[in-house]
Amino acid sequence: MLSLDVFMENKIKVLFLIQKFDTKKLHDSAGYNEIAQPFIQSGLINQHHIFSWGLGEHYIRQYLAEQCSIIKSLVGKQPVTVYGAGAHTQGIWSDLLQLNIVSIADKQVEKIGQCFLDMPIVSPDDISTDVIVISSRAWEEDILNDLRTKYPEKKIFPLYRDLQEKISSENTKQIAALEEEVNLSDFDLIFYTPAEPAEALTETQLKKLKEKSNARLLSVWWDYDDSSIDNVYMAFEKASLACVDMIIDPGNFGKTQKMKKGEPPYHFHRDVNKVALLPTPVDETIFYPRKKTIDVAIFGSDVGLRRKWIDLLCKNYSDTFRHIGGVGIGRVAIPMAEYARLSGECKIIVNSQTYSFRSQCKGKVREALASGSLLLEEDCYESRCFFEGTNFVQFYKTESELLGLLNYFLTHDNERIELATQGYQWYLKNWSSAIWTKKVFDFLDLQLPFNASGELNL
Repeated sequence: MLSLDVFMENKIKVLFLIQKFDTKKLHDSAGYNEIAQPFIQSGLINQHHIFSWGLGEHYIRQYLAEQCSIIKSLVGKQPVTVYGAGAHTQGIWSDLLQLNIVSIADKQVEKIGQCFLDMPIVSPDDISTDVIVISSRAWEEDILNDLRTKYPEKKIFPLYRDLQEKISSENTKQIAALEEEVNLSDFDLIFYTPAEPAEALTETQLKKLKEKSNARLLSVWWDYDDSSIDNVYMAFEKASLACVDMIIDPGNFGKTQKMKKGEPPYHFHRDVNKVALLPTPVDETIFYPRKKTIDVAIFGSDVGLRRKWIDLLCKNYSDTFRHIGGVGIGRVAIPMAEYARLSGECKIIVNSQTYSFRSQCKGKVREALASGSLLLEEDCYESRCFFEGTNFVQFYKTESELLGLLNYFLTHDNERIELATQGYQWYLKNWSSAIWTKKVFDFLDLQLPFNASGELNL
């Protein structure tokens, strides 16, 4: 029989490369809470190192303010249309107000004809101003190409083009700093969690990391856009497929199924067997059931389709409803520990989709289950796939359905608690840190000396 010391020497050593979104500190980031922490808490790795980087929100905000000032100096008081009626525009609205904004354009059909930030929303095909400012970080290049085709005579200003060059240079510097900080050959796995796809590590950079380390290379796809064959998300997916050993998709079931079948727009993707549908777990040290003091809550920014549901609950449950988290005008992202505490105190958590062009089983679903809360989930294919064979989640499609579910479960505590308990137990059995990490290792066909319960496999 081998000794425990020998088994410990054989456990997996992991390097986590976490590229931070600007508004998130390391300990508040998805890369830390949904990837690194579950691995660490699983008990299935004995060494790890976390390397993170990002320019930071202050730098980005200063950059955007300067860009808006430059645009103002060029266009003066000319009427301006801002492209993007979403969280990004809301977050930088104070900078954009340097300009003479008269309308906002957006491709989402349900928004057209509505108002956003007291501005009318128009279709991208109906922009009447001679000046357009693109307010979108992830989709900027795609929007720019589309607008230049539609309006070759208009003045179109992207905000991030120079910044992307800066971030590309910063990525190169950070990889060099990483190689000075650690010996890459010490690790069995390297897990890279990107931020914006246009600013992610390149295929060349990822291949060099893999070659120098001789480790298995993993990554994750947080979001997607399958509206066309050629966009920034598609380019990022193809690049990562070319060089990683495993890609975790945390909840895009329909997309992944289409990809596996070779259906458009994914028919040019190669090595799709590297993609694993593995919805990410939560940090178990902060997400857990607590004393229930909040009746109903929605978590996340007041944007897109979620805004309708927030308005509905504010109107009908003004005294007992909480809108928690998110960023935007007048809102600051709360620390993840506080976010998790509030989640644990909720009797009922309502979750919805954000954008009509992208359906997902979101991380908020696992957060609600891990918090011991009853989840009311906007009906979608992705969530149905995740919860297949269970009945503890209540789905709604219409406003009347949601209000009916809330009225019932707020007056039937025993039934609410029973369903919430079933969801919590199902989550622990199927998606806890140890179980999830073991699924990752099984996908990679790694033989471990310990099972997911921490017992020796002798």
